[in-house]
Amino acid sequence: MTVTRKVLAVAAGLTMFLGGIASPAAAQSSDIGVNRIWACSVPSGKTYVKRDWVLNQCNPTGYAFLYLVEDPRDGLWACTIPSGWTYSEMIEEKFVCNPFGYQTTYRLRRR
Repeated sequence: MTVTRKVLAVAAGLTMFLGGIASPAAAQSSDIGVNRIWACSVPSGKTYVKRDWVLNQCNPTGYAFLYLVEDPRDGLWACTIPSGWTYSEMIEEKFVCNPFGYQTTYRLRRR
């Protein structure tokens, strides 16, 4: 492999790596087909396991919430209880579901 090709390969890999770090919200809520994704809203039937307060991600001119969305499953500690689910335990956690302080987290259980 020539030096030019090596440099281009490294640059492409670095761009992909830094792009993933710099913009976790690049995927919109319509991309929810995977088990866990950062999104600007939480679709019906899903839940979220973390919520952050971010600048210029979900609101191009200021701050907004960014959610780590997941499909519900038994035993998942989640911030909300989706329809068709209940919970077996709940705890108060700091800076998980509420980036400013404490909020209840629920251990999901299918009804």
